[in-house]
Amino acid sequence: MRFKQSIFGALLAVVLALALTQTGHAQVRGTQNGFNTCIGVNCENVFRMGNSEFRYAQVTLTNAQVLLLRYTSVQILAAQGAGDLVEVLGGLVVFDYTGAYTETGGDDNWRLYYGDSGQEPASNIIETTGFVDATADTVIKFGPVANDQLINGAQLSNTAIVLSGVTGGTYDELGGGNASNTVKVFIAYRVHATGL
Repeated sequence: MRFKQSIFGALLAVVLALALTQTGHAQVRGTQNGFNTCIGVNCENVFRMGNSEFRYAQVTLTNAQVLLLRYTSVQILAAQGAGDLVEVLGGLVVFDYTGAYTETGGDDNWRLYYGDSGQEPASNIIETTGFVDATADTVIKFGPVANDQLINGAQLSNTAIVLSGVTGGTYDELGGGNASNTVKVFIAYRVHATGL
């Protein structure tokens, strides 16, 4: 019975947190299960299970940030602290369309990375063709990296997750767009207390 009550309480807190986020109410915090929402362009919900935290966050990119992804990464998740490692589970990228972007070449895909572009990838490749050049609101899904990926060195702990153009070759910049465009990144992830 206590387990069922705990699960019910967890689900109720999630529903309440999401409802408050959608309606623009103030922050909600819980101590037992660690739920947390925030107002503004960056929002987050948290559920703790043992030494891992399951989290959900949202970050909004401006038109200018999208155009500069070739040169300037955008932080999606802040570093979580010493000894903590982020595992990206997946998510959505939502293009709120006003004006389409133009592709100047075929190498303009995006990816999440640990720390900065050129470091270890934290997600699969996000295909931009058919997404950023769409002429209507568009959504694309992304997922985690391969199961056999090695993470070492500076990426082992306390490392931010950033969105960047895919590195390792020539990256073609985007053109066009519209000042009213926004691209929202919705990300589900876990924080592991590895102690490393």
